[in-house]
Amino acid sequence: MSARVLFPDAVVLPSGTEAGVGVRIEAGRVTATGPPDSLGDGPAEPVAGTLLPGALDLQVNGAGGRGVDEATDEALDVVARSVLTGGATAFLPTLISAPFDELLRQVAAVASWIPRASDGGA
Repeated sequence: MSARVLFPDAVVLPSGTEAGVGVRIEAGRVTATGPPDSLGDGPAEPVAGTLLPGALDLQVNGAGGRGVDEATDEALDVVARSVLTGGATAFLPTLISAPFDELLRQVAAVASWIPRASDGGA
């Protein structure tokens, strides 16, 4: 996968909001920021608006009418898409109280889903 360089109107960085800054993205991750011509080959893609970090939702029991405790790929994909729609780019799947053996099954199912989660969700 090749890198992309985005050039938004402004970028929110730890030091504050700055204009004239590009963002290099490789494999879905920000790898560098700086003047667009310093971030690699090819032209920077203009982006209208301000680019800011995505939110991380630290407790998601469910969303979109589905629950994390269902622990199926289908249910978790629905939750992930719903979380993204709400503005978070990542989330912590959270299980509710259940018998210990059931929790172990759910944890294993959620853990195995993570690397194969479908695109289009948090």
